[in-house]
Amino acid sequence: MGIEQQPSAAPGLAWIEQNQGVAVAFAFVLTTLYVTPILIIAAAAWTTDFFQQDSLLFAWFAAFMKSSESTLNEFHKVLFPVMSALSIIAFRGRPTKAMLWLAFFILFLFAVTVAVAVIFDMSSTVTALSGLEEPLDTNLAKAFFTRVQETLLMYLMMLIGISVVNGAK
Repeated sequence: MGIEQQPSAAPGLAWIEQNQGVAVAFAFVLTTLYVTPILIIAAAAWTTDFFQQDSLLFAWFAAFMKSSESTLNEFHKVLFPVMSALSIIAFRGRPTKAMLWLAFFILFLFAVTVAVAVIFDMSSTVTALSGLEEPLDTNLAKAFFTRVQETLLMYLMMLIGISVVNGAK
């Protein structure tokens, strides 16, 4: 008699558990997608000498940030829960180096969001943004940055928790 393996909690998704590398790659993609608006506004700041002139990237970000109840809210409501649910299913096995790289990637993205938030607090940025053709509500933008930072850290803590629990098995 051999040792019996426990059936997967989600038998229809057993292939996800068996292909953890694919799940980690998918987590990298979703995490990058999650912070894409911040990466876009960082690129806009860099290419316009900290918002000294209009750019397509800035116009896109301004449209994205138009109101907290439109795109911004949907972004948080949809993408992060999907990331979390898939991570809980996919990372049921022992922690891997890829998961460690994902954790470092999340910390890097957190640092980028902090840097962009600091740029939005600079008086020269506030002055430049107020003089643009389509002004941006800096308070709404800073609230978005804070929310993304909090979400990234919650995701990181969830990954650490999953790793600790699975590492103790």
